[in-house]
Amino acid sequence: MRRDLEEAAMSTSRLPVYEDAEEDEDDRKALGKDPVQATKYVVAHDLDDEDTELDEFNALPLEERLGKVAKYLREEHRYCFWCKYAYPDAEMEGCPGLTEEDHD
Repeated sequence: MRRDLEEAAMSTSRLPVYEDAEEDEDDRKALGKDPVQATKYVVAHDLDDEDTELDEFNALPLEERLGKVAKYLREEHRYCFWCKYAYPDAEMEGCPGLTEEDHD
């Protein structure tokens, strides 16, 4: 199936399309006829490669994985998983803490 998709993406032949004289630029874009916005397929070679970091993460207990994800969201995106809110600054004023128990 992957080979068929790659061949279709690399193929220069196109199916015939109905040309409507009344189509404007927005219509062409919506119908995918705009060459700038056309779908491009890229062959992904690393899909079958092993990801040891992901395997190590998945081996952790569920509580620890959730804690790591919540901590990452706080540090990188100033988002509290438990408040369901993205804070405007790093202080995250108004958030009671890192754990679910802190939010009870």
